[in-house]
Amino acid sequence: MTKSQKTEWLLSTLLIPLFFFALYESIKNLDLFGNRDPAPLQTLSSILLLTALAAFIINYVIKVITAFISKRYSKKVLLIWCLGPVVITIGTLLLINGAFSFNADFVFLNIFSIIGVLLMIGVYNVFYFYYWGEHKGIWISQFIYNICAIALAMTEWAPHFIHNFYLALLLPAIAVGYIEFYLKKKKEP
Repeated sequence: MTKSQKTEWLLSTLLIPLFFFALYESIKNLDLFGNRDPAPLQTLSSILLLTALAAFIINYVIKVITAFISKRYSKKVLLIWCLGPVVITIGTLLLINGAFSFNADFVFLNIFSIIGVLLMIGVYNVFYFYYWGEHKGIWISQFIYNICAIALAMTEWAPHFIHNFYLALLLPAIAVGYIEFYLKKKKEP
């Protein structure tokens, strides 16, 4: 594994507890009326989360730039690495109301939302498959990623928001995927 991959794995693993810590502190110190100052631990947890997220994004950009310079990966992989986050962001913003986003007057347009949600699931899977480059599919963790996203959507009775569960599980899946990636690399001669 390269230094960038080790850093990416460390940051993706670190982001998970930092997210829950910041979420816990925000809920614990919830102030509906805005008449008290934020708690120091709440501020610290938010700063730590945003710092780790910024470091992850910077490392990802460096990974993509380095890949362009070294020409180690195919154009398809580089294109997916560049456009994947953009398509995921735009798709998430467009489908913010889920698969049934239109009201009763425009219910016939829900077919476009349903197709969009299914396309986003495909985008997440393609991005995840090529996250480690070409011919390095991380099959076990990708299977776990899909099963967990589907199971969460079904247990929450929200299959029309399944693309959001894929988004929520992307970083944990990357962290788990790096373990599988490391084990695969260790077996290679």
